[in-house]
Formats: sequence, structure tokens, C-alpha cells
Amino acid sequence: MTDESAPWTVVIQHHPPFSAGYHGSHGPSDRSLVPLYERYRVDLVLAGHDHDYQRTKPQHGVVYVVSGAAAKRRPTARADFTATAASTYEFVELAAYADRLQLRAVDQHGRVFDQTTLTR
Repeated sequence: MTDESAPWTVVIQHHPPFSAGYHGSHGPSDRSLVPLYERYRVDLVLAGHDHDYQRTKPQHGVVYVVSGAAAKRRPTARADFTATAASTYEFVELAAYADRLQLRAVDQHGRVFDQTTLTR
């Protein structure tokens, strides 16, 4: 159950439900967790496992991010759900405000190579 007074619901898990990377989408997460994320209006799901960066287009209102490229990098690909993907060392910076959730992906040189703002 979500707290209705909380402006954002962010989930962190290891295996990504949506991934076009080396390991691909995690079937059990897709079948079991995605319907719950949609039902309880989760805004953002952060995952790792694949050693790359990926951000999905909203999937039934939920954005999924794979940020696993702080270690060994692997090539990534694109799928119909992909908004952006990169095979680079990176980290994700997340800022939460009452009216928006801002996400920035920063590479090993300090360059922002992806950013998005979620609003309600």
C-alpha cells in the first residue's frame, strides 16, 4: 500500500523488468511486480543487473531505469520500450520535489548524457 501523502513512489530492485541489455528483461519481475507497480501508481523503478544504462518510455505510467554501469560495462541495445540506452560508466542522480522528480545520468567524465523530469 502506498502513502497517499507521499508525492512520489520509487522502487529499487536488482533485476530490471524491462531491459534490452545483455541479460534482458527479468520475466518473474515482469509477470509478478509490474502489475503491482501499475496498480499502486509507482512513478519510477530503479534497477541494476545489466551493466549499462537504460531508461524506458513510460510503461503504463511507470518509468524504468537500469543503472548498472559502475562496474564492468557491457553493450546494450534498444527495444520498443527504450527511450535511451548507453554503454558507458555512469551513475544516476535523483532529485525529488513536491511537483517533480528529476533524474540525470552522469558519465565517468561528469557529463550529463540523459535527463528527464517526471511530473504528475
